[in-house]
Amino acid sequence: MNAVSFSQRWLVPTIIILVMVALTISVGWNYGQGNPDSANPIVVGAAAIALVVVIFRQPFWGLGLVIATLPIVDTLPKLPLVTSLFPIIGLATLAAFIYQRHRAGLSIFPQRFNSSYAFGAAFVLWIFISNPEAALRAGRGVALLTYFQLLVLLWMSGELLTDVSSNRKIMWLYVASCLLSAYYAIQDTALGETFSTEGKSGLGGISSSARQFAVALIVLFFLRNGLKRYIQRGLIIITWAAQIMLLYGIATTGSRTGVLIVAIGVFVILLAPTSKIRPQRIIMPGIVIFTIYFAVPSSYWDSLWNSIFPAIEEGSDTVGTRYELWATAMRMVEDKPITGVGINQFIPNVLQYSDPLSSTVVVTGAHSIYFSVIAETGVIGLALYAGMLVSSLIYALRAAFVLRENEQASLLAFTWFTALVIILVGGITKQDQYDKLLWFVLGACAAMEQLRHQVNQKHRSLPVQWRQVTAS
Repeated sequence: MNAVSFSQRWLVPTIIILVMVALTISVGWNYGQGNPDSANPIVVGAAAIALVVVIFRQPFWGLGLVIATLPIVDTLPKLPLVTSLFPIIGLATLAAFIYQRHRAGLSIFPQRFNSSYAFGAAFVLWIFISNPEAALRAGRGVALLTYFQLLVLLWMSGELLTDVSSNRKIMWLYVASCLLSAYYAIQDTALGETFSTEGKSGLGGISSSARQFAVALIVLFFLRNGLKRYIQRGLIIITWAAQIMLLYGIATTGSRTGVLIVAIGVFVILLAPTSKIRPQRIIMPGIVIFTIYFAVPSSYWDSLWNSIFPAIEEGSDTVGTRYELWATAMRMVEDKPITGVGINQFIPNVLQYSDPLSSTVVVTGAHSIYFSVIAETGVIGLALYAGMLVSSLIYALRAAFVLRENEQASLLAFTWFTALVIILVGGITKQDQYDKLLWFVLGACAAMEQLRHQVNQKHRSLPVQWRQVTAS
């Protein structure tokens, strides 16, 4: 009996861990032979052992590591160790998730129908059906494989983030990563010295990180709410300092979209169903905002605000370029309204559909989630993609209002809802349809539906008197 118990508990996971470590060492070694700047395979293997053990104990840490690496990769120089570990993190998380579900006697398929999963799977299938050649064409990876991996990320997020504790742990890890990236952005970006929005187009990944910082700033509202006011005062102060640093990091990137989505995010999160009229909900955010406002020279704010609305109205600056790219996308839709030009085929088709702008501008995409999706997958693809987005928004918002008696669960659901809102608003001007953070947050919002059922089921199982105590 003991031998059987040992086999069930340790033999299978040990074998899987050894296989995953071997794969990691192989990946690191091959990567190292092709890239002299890569990490040492032995270092990669050693790091993989630690990561795989942690992930197999609690698979949600794999999800946390996936999103925590995003702001670092965007902002910091190329880190060979991080890029070498990407495959192992994803594979280990998937293997650990499937193994734990099997061990618990659960199917790998959702227990309840989830429209976010259904629309996501239908969208990935449509990518192949609408244009198989484009879906399987090798470029920056095979598009069909990329979106299938994103679908898996959505699914695992929706199944693993169904309790407040795991969400909180992942959030702390993500915030820590964003703070590291914000510190680097502040130190390295020329804007940190001049605070001029001129030349912001050259910031590349640092400018993109503004969206990451905005999500982390919103997440901190939830994390601070769960701290004990009289016992964890020091940590509460740290969260306020972290939000100031993230705001400062957004300012130094010069991202106009970043500034706007932060304002939208703060406004939305303060409308949470569990919000109460407390002075600190107005006074403290006001102090943070005014601190940033006075710390940053007025020339920055003048150039920023003067460049937003005139650019939108007149089509000047990079906004004019986006207008032309969006017009190009619509020409593609007019030509191929049902199937689009094919996934990841916007750039190869720009010359055919656009004005001479493409000969003078380096085109990296349609600069919009929505124009990219409709141009590449047609109206059917956009409908499926929109169905996935709307479903996740509804799941999170419904859970936030239904679980109002459970403050932490309600605020968690509304936090993910707010995060998804600001990502989607930011997606108006950036092609983030294949962004890992977006698909992770979609899954986190979908997980709130399971959290809602779990909390309600637990609440119904309590005696009447205990329900009253819990509600109070």
